[in-house]
Amino acid sequence: MRDSPALTGTPTPETTAAGRDIATTAFVAAKVVPLVGFAPDALKPMASR
Repeated sequence: MRDSPALTGTPTPETTAAGRDIATTAFVAAKVVPLVGFAPDALKPMASR
């Protein structure tokens, strides 16, 4: 396991595979956006956020 970084200024984590690392917006979007198609219609407006 890597050491925890000191998060000062503007942290810029790398986008890595799933695990216990810091999740970037790109990583989260790649996991969440495909699920929106399976969501009930009431939740689909969340896709535009």
